[in-house]
Amino acid sequence: METLAILSHIITGAGLLSIFRLKRHLVAFVALALLLGIAIASFIPFFLEFVHININKISVLSGLMVSVVIGVTGCIINRNFLVELVRIDNLKIRLYEIPFFLITAYFMYISIWKCYFYPNIPFDTIVGPELIAKATFYEGTLQNSIYTDFLTKTYPLSNQPYYAPFIMLMQLIYLCLGSLFGKVWLSCMVLAFFLYFYFELSYYIHPILAGWLLIFLWFMPELYSYTYLVQTDYPNAIFLFIAFTCLYRYYLDEIPKQADFWLSSIFFAFACWTRTETILFLPVVLLFLHRQKFIQNAIAYSIFPVVLFISWNYLFVGIMVPKAIPLGKILLDFNHYFSRGWTTLVGTHKIMFDIAYWNYSFILFFILLLINIGLYRTRTELLKLSWVMGMHIIFMLIVLHIEGANIPFTFRRGFFKIIFLTLFYAGTSQLLINISRWIERMVGAR
Repeated sequence: METLAILSHIITGAGLLSIFRLKRHLVAFVALALLLGIAIASFIPFFLEFVHININKISVLSGLMVSVVIGVTGCIINRNFLVELVRIDNLKIRLYEIPFFLITAYFMYISIWKCYFYPNIPFDTIVGPELIAKATFYEGTLQNSIYTDFLTKTYPLSNQPYYAPFIMLMQLIYLCLGSLFGKVWLSCMVLAFFLYFYFELSYYIHPILAGWLLIFLWFMPELYSYTYLVQTDYPNAIFLFIAFTCLYRYYLDEIPKQADFWLSSIFFAFACWTRTETILFLPVVLLFLHRQKFIQNAIAYSIFPVVLFISWNYLFVGIMVPKAIPLGKILLDFNHYFSRGWTTLVGTHKIMFDIAYWNYSFILFFILLLINIGLYRTRTELLKLSWVMGMHIIFMLIVLHIEGANIPFTFRRGFFKIIFLTLFYAGTSQLLINISRWIERMVGAR
């Protein structure tokens, strides 16, 4: 049943992407289709709740079938575009790529095995999305007794049940489909992300360099553990990474493609559907819309993220179910502000340069950054750097001004977003682009 669900995600995503006529490497296209299909599937229980249909195996399967029909319809209408994607060049594996794929297969095997056979163990997951998913599974409604009785009448263990619902909804879907612990979707997301990451960077630099950046991702202990631990941070970072990459293509093209613009907006909205505070990073993303009609484009880009943000945080939580615990209380204490700000800056940098979490990846990025800025001080390079720095600054403000936010947990796991962007910065840097040209002369074209 899980296999059929995964195929349904790919078909749904492929149909929608074909409508956009998104031109990517075939593998990157399929990976992006899987990620898009998974995100779309997460709305099925939410929609069933709004139309007052009991959430169970039959209704969830019916929702998946409807999404497949929509996907197949899109594929049939745009079949000529899909046929063009399936070219011999897109299916060829070069000899120097094999080691990267073998390492990926090895780490994925361990991750998938742990996802399938191990239950959820993080505290935040057990008392939050896992709790709500299981209550919904047994009671057939998102407005279940955990929200209506338990949290309103007892001292709550955590505010996690009110967090953005993506992983809760995915756990629910796969529990309804008979998955042992409901975590199969996470393995699918991780594999799709790594494939997309590799082939997207291979568009800018030689696959050998893209492969090494892929290996850096695998060799980060903190990141790897979250490929089989269900938490909001890893899926959130994946969706945000895709939003940035699509927007970067939109920025680079002399004639910007609206497909990249809208897909970036959609995936940023999915990131907000995964972690609520992502909406605070919207100003950083909008930096790349400055070239033309900034206000008009910024408003259009913000529509999907704002709609999903409001749908969960104000329409469902607070109206459809009572909010027993205040979330995200803003702190406006400015006493000793600069000293606390300096302490926050030092604390975040200790996390960023801690090799126990990230190995030497961020240190290597910092060295590459200094070399790249020293040699190539272009507007594009500085704008990409503003993504990384802007997100760091906003995280510091979150730690300083939002109750419950802290460095050891909020920033450390939120740093996944920044790590992905640093590798994207490296993979699109002028320094590695020039090194790619030298490699092409040495070992051949991409």
